[in-house]
Amino acid sequence: MELRGARIAVTGATGFLGRYLVDALLAHGARVIGVVRNPGRVPELLALGIEMRQADLAAPEALARGFAGADAVVANAALFSLRNRRWDDHVRCNIEGTRNVFAAAVAAGVRRLVQVSSVAVYGFPHWRRLDEDHPLLDAGVRPLPWNVYALSKALAERLAWQLAAEHDLALTTVRPATIYGAF
Repeated sequence: MELRGARIAVTGATGFLGRYLVDALLAHGARVIGVVRNPGRVPELLALGIEMRQADLAAPEALARGFAGADAVVANAALFSLRNRRWDDHVRCNIEGTRNVFAAAVAAGVRRLVQVSSVAVYGFPHWRRLDEDHPLLDAGVRPLPWNVYALSKALAERLAWQLAAEHDLALTTVRPATIYGAF
């Protein structure tokens, strides 16, 4: 997909990774739409000319309005917290949020999505021997305080591929490792 002039909606644009995604998309000539819970959180994005639309991952109708007119969606918003290790919160945000993003994209007529997953989807014991054929965590893994993020992201990624197939959507998943930086 040619990015120059393309309208790209980014969930979580005001967050840690989202700010870098916005910068990269702008550098490639995209017109960025930030779809976020709190559009006023990062006024610098408005100063860059980013169109900000308010929506929450729990609200598919608001997400669909946020995605309206977009050529693609970068599904970046997720719950990652060193303090919150409650499984229900991770299910609600990371798994049900994925379901809602895909429903909203379909409703808005968006046919291309990029899902930001995580290298954590493989589980922690295997990090030294990873390749593209390594299996992701699955629903048979018991959620524990130290794996709720990894498991929720793995189940969200599996769901994303299922929904992409059901709705004939173009999907790319990226699995970044630990990211350090400003913000």
